Amino acid sequence: MKHMQYTVLITFDLNYAQSDDYRLVNRYLSDEGFEQLSHKGNKLPSNTYLGTETEMIGVYETESDGAERVKSRVYTNLKRTMTTSGIASVVFVMVAPKDKTRYSCSQPKNF
Repeated sequence: MKHMQYTVLITFDLNYAQSDDYRLVNRYLSDEGFEQLSHKGNKLPSNTYLGTETEMIGVYETESDGAERVKSRVYTNLKRTMTTSGIASVVFVMVAPKDKTRYSCSQPKNF
């Protein structure tokens, strides 16, 4: 077995952007180690989060098996938090092996 790190991208419907519900979701994601990309100086909406998760991969498992478990866990926990709070929102979760993930974003000065 080995530990595998994954990059996780989360975004969700902004219907609650100015409400206590949104602040609850933001606090939950922050507590789970996800960072708002808008807080990193990127010109992105405040509902875009990036983080990492670690998963154990068995000898006969693939990176995809681990990614699927991470995706399911992150999605299920976030939806549970939202549902418990009475929030009906669309959630998008994308997972990729951390060592194979590359991204770039224009800086605000480029706009």
